[in-house]
Amino acid sequence: MVDIFSPNHIELAQIFGKPCPEIIDQVVLERYASCFVGTVGSGLGRSKSGAVVIRAGEEGCFVVSSTQPVQWLPPYYTRVDNANPSKVVDPTGAGNAFLGAFAIGYLDTGDLVHAACYGNVGASFAVEQIGVPALEVLGSGKELWNGSEVYSRLRDYRARIS
Repeated sequence: MVDIFSPNHIELAQIFGKPCPEIIDQVVLERYASCFVGTVGSGLGRSKSGAVVIRAGEEGCFVVSSTQPVQWLPPYYTRVDNANPSKVVDPTGAGNAFLGAFAIGYLDTGDLVHAACYGNVGASFAVEQIGVPALEVLGSGKELWNGSEVYSRLRDYRARIS
């Protein structure tokens, strides 16, 4: 009955009886996730083509299904690109923000990878401060979260990773 399953990397390891990994091993995480998706017609959900979305902290996330090969996406803030990692203040709530934004992205696009981009951008707003991101609504009705427009940040992120 579950179409999309999204534990974080720690929860995924614990499902398989493994301790919290000190270092994120992408190959191991992909192997664990593949246990849930199977092959076409034998995966998650009523249609058997459900997906697994693994949130892996500073490594970003990856998506996989019986019809979607594994695809890793970096977090919005990384150490290796020109994004500003010093903007990361507190990761509390980033997973929940990711999942909410992922859900909106999946409803908007129907695409797992695009939805994961929404998720990573949503999480970026959560990590920028302690507590809830600041919402400002301009006179035009345009929303700014922590001073940034969501879809502008999404466009920038997608351009950066393509």
